[in-house]
Amino acid sequence: PELVLARLEVAPDSSLLMPGDDQHLTINAWDQFGARLLHGPGGDWASEATYVSSDSAVARVDKRGFVTGLAPGAAKITASLTIADSTLTGSMTVKVGMPTAGSVVLTMNENKRWSPYEVNLKAPATVTWVMFEGAQAPTIWLNVWSENAEKLEFVHGVATRTFSTPGWYYYGTGGGLMWYEEGGVVRVF
Repeated sequence: PELVLARLEVAPDSSLLMPGDDQHLTINAWDQFGARLLHGPGGDWASEATYVSSDSAVARVDKRGFVTGLAPGAAKITASLTIADSTLTGSMTVKVGMPTAGSVVLTMNENKRWSPYEVNLKAPATVTWVMFEGAQAPTIWLNVWSENAEKLEFVHGVATRTFSTPGWYYYGTGGGLMWYEEGGVVRVF
């Protein structure tokens, strides 16, 4: 018998994003016998589906299934997939929120990686970098590629900076080849 598209799943079924965050959707399909229909190397049908956002001011979705959070609120993302002569739709809900925390402590581990790597804060936001005991105090560079690059020195293993202006602030200690090898990003809203 000819295979018929009988069930469609959009994953994840819900998501929480900050403005500017992206989420890639996965589309899975099953036939009338309950067997998963595979497409391409990953088996996922995201590139073949069509998408619609219920509120494109809150979240947009492109033709590849990438959802981008734009503004606080909620939107329903609907995916439609046609295989042979059968079309099904599935959906997911995306909530776009704003951070409520105004401060965070970032800690360095023995591998000189900062945790958490990325933080979202509400302005004015205070960030404190704390190194593990016995670490040699490096320098934190903020936005090193910018003409507004800033150097923060550690005092007794701690460096602190308050961000009043919303934006993305990339930081790194300069120990790796790239900023993210020993750094991260602070997003202030």
